[in-house]
Amino acid sequence: GGGGGGSSSGGGNLPLWLTNARTANTQARYLAQQLRERASIAIARCTPVDTNAVYVLMDERVAAMVQQRFEFFEWGPVESADIDDDNHHHHHLRKYRLMCAFDATSALVDDFVDEVCRAQRAV
Repeated sequence: GGGGGGSSSGGGNLPLWLTNARTANTQARYLAQQLRERASIAIARCTPVDTNAVYVLMDERVAAMVQQRFEFFEWGPVESADIDDDNHHHHHLRKYRLMCAFDATSALVDDFVDEVCRAQRAV
């Protein structure tokens, strides 16, 4: 009969890549929440859950200002599936992908959202 050999959990230490991935995913969720609450940025409905990517619908003029300090890229045109209400169609709206690195901190996220808010006031 069959061998036992179940995997023994060695003290619950997660592999580094998994810890890093969880950190990035947590920060991505925090980023999405902060952008919604503080900057009224719409999160594209295509945004997958539990990844380190956040797809946002942002005014291209705001994005251009923020991109002077932070690197992120346009992800293509805004589709109707991205938007909850039809009133949200805005001439300058574009879809952008924001990636949270494994070493992203909430302080960095806050800094990014501050920058978005500043840019919004400037346009």
